[in-house]
Amino acid sequence: MFPSLLGLSVGWLVAAGAGATTTPADATAQVGGINQTLAALSQLSPLLTVVVLAGTLALQTFQFGASERDRRADNERQSWEAAVAASTGPDKVAASIRLKGFLHTKYAKDARELAYYILLQNRDQRLFESLFASAFQPITWDGTLPYVLLLNREIGKWDGPLETKYWQQHNLSQDEEAQTSYARFAIGYISGQLALLLRRPRPAGTQVDLSDIAMWECDLSNVDLSGANLTGFWAWRVRWDRVDLRGCRFGGWERWDENAWWRAAYMSAELLDYLQAKYAYDAGKTYNLQTSQDEYDAGVARLREGKPPASPRGEP
Repeated sequence: MFPSLLGLSVGWLVAAGAGATTTPADATAQVGGINQTLAALSQLSPLLTVVVLAGTLALQTFQFGASERDRRADNERQSWEAAVAASTGPDKVAASIRLKGFLHTKYAKDARELAYYILLQNRDQRLFESLFASAFQPITWDGTLPYVLLLNREIGKWDGPLETKYWQQHNLSQDEEAQTSYARFAIGYISGQLALLLRRPRPAGTQVDLSDIAMWECDLSNVDLSGANLTGFWAWRVRWDRVDLRGCRFGGWERWDENAWWRAAYMSAELLDYLQAKYAYDAGKTYNLQTSQDEYDAGVARLREGKPPASPRGEP
């Protein structure tokens, strides 16, 4: 390249002076100028060579990087497609393992949706705990909470009919027993995780929607549920110590089995009437704490008056 450049330069310089009348002195000066130009170009040649080589190397590096990114993206896409295909197969453990690798990639949203469907189809309690923890924990108000509530509602639908069948027929098939066991484990596990979220401050303006939610054997002590939607709520052996239940919506068919709800801090007169009529203290019930008829009577009277509960020992 550069010899050609030098040749073109010489030719141009010679041609430029070809038509002029020159003296010997002028010719000597022109030859001297040409020699100086050739010398300057000769000195620039190494620099130009380096510049061209650097540009070529940069272009090759860019092309390699783009090619490598395309290769990784294509590999990730193929792996994701394999994970989706595995989710429809019988081996849910293998599918969940594949899925975990995509929970922090551009496929995160799709991966969580797929985890939701795997957990609905699954009957393995260990797999539930592992995949739920990877896909949805910690539960966040503006992130994974909608998935968790939907999962709770869908799994909760299984237990009601199976429970009714059991009490009517005292007989469940092996598959129904496995489904019931899985549902109760899953609801209990989700309940504990929801309780952790509810005990944390909720963002301003956030409404708690626990409609058609089942919460079993968890601790909601000191939680602010004021204004919450409790329509269709199913609570079993939940701790309600100092919970604020003012302004909660309910439909009149909610289940509050074996709950010492009279330990709550506040509740509306309507909710109090409902609970007192349908879920009064029963000495024959097994609560998840020690309580009594006297405590029940005192709690109901306090709630009627709208008085706050006494602080437990050690608390202000």
